[in-house]
Amino acid sequence: MTTPLPPSLLPRVNAAACRGCARCLGTYVCPTDAIKKAGRGAPPEIDAELCEGCLACVGACPVGGIQPPVMPPDAPV
Repeated sequence: MTTPLPPSLLPRVNAAACRGCARCLGTYVCPTDAIKKAGRGAPPEIDAELCEGCLACVGACPVGGIQPPVMPPDAPV
């Protein structure tokens, strides 16, 4: 198992934008299956213990319900 990413490097769920389409769920998008549905009508949750930061979920969401982490201006690249 890999070391969990710090929260600042995890993708973020934008609950206001999420439409519940479930395109982000499952290993066909997330190779570690880190995205889980919290319940009917609820936005997904990202398991910080499983997420490796590949950001495939960001590209899978057609409405911006999952967004990339916001990097501070002084963060090393």
